[in-house]
Amino acid sequence: MQPSGSVTPDKAKADSDTVVELVGKMRDLSEGRLELEHALGIERQLAGESFARRILDKVPVAVGCSLLSAQGVILYLNEVFVRQFGYTLDEVPTFDAWVAATRPVALKHDVPFERWRMAMRAAFRQGGRMPPAEFRFHCKDGRAADMLVSTEFEGDLLVASFVDVTVRNRAEEQLRLSEQRHRLMAEHAVDTLWVFEIDKGLTYISPSIAKLTGYTPGEYLGLSLAEMFAPESHVEVLAEIDRARAALGAGRPFLLPAREVLGRRKDGSTVWCEMTVSGMPVSDGRLGELVGISRDISERKRNEE
Repeated sequence: MQPSGSVTPDKAKADSDTVVELVGKMRDLSEGRLELEHALGIERQLAGESFARRILDKVPVAVGCSLLSAQGVILYLNEVFVRQFGYTLDEVPTFDAWVAATRPVALKHDVPFERWRMAMRAAFRQGGRMPPAEFRFHCKDGRAADMLVSTEFEGDLLVASFVDVTVRNRAEEQLRLSEQRHRLMAEHAVDTLWVFEIDKGLTYISPSIAKLTGYTPGEYLGLSLAEMFAPESHVEVLAEIDRARAALGAGRPFLLPAREVLGRRKDGSTVWCEMTVSGMPVSDGRLGELVGISRDISERKRNEE
């Protein structure tokens, strides 16, 4: 007969089996939950990557992602990148392959592309960032494209964006050439060309002013209107400037037909000039500017006399 409150061997074994079974079920539940969380995490990651890819494919600039720690393996190129450069991920699987295909040349910088590339790797190691830089790339279809390149680092991931500035650069180049041609024409013209800003005064005078007045362009720009013209012509010039200020301020163009004025020379003598002036309103906050041509008519005046 067993004492009251004692546990038989069979009951102890049954209780032990129950505990083991409960522990096993808890382990299974725990492992199942971990597997579920892992699966959900992967699903969320894939969904997030898919969403990010859809977004990056819609941005209006070329974007590429590369792993610098894995020999520059390119992980992603968006649709704009493929359209602009013409190369797919299969054709340029690494950063070096892309460089070899596009042969970038530095623009507006003294630093060649390879030195910029080394600086980029140094910035990656030090956790810094690279300032934007312009480079000319050779696309698959043979055309050259100027790109403003910006880079960001996320761990060992390099994210680069490329903004096409080809049209802007070509326009700037055409404007620069046009300005050079006009300046060349002005500097070699017999007549004197000048620019007068209403709120600043004379801002440009062509070199032919030296032959007309004896002043160098720099000296003439430092004169007042009273020093440029004889008293009677000075009054007329001030009146025309007031008319120009009113017209340009009202948004109307200004035109002064050929007008004879008497200018002062450096040696104290005077010279007759025929002056033609035109002006257009501007919208950059300035009051406007006048562009004029002055021609020496001394010989004509002598003949008239």
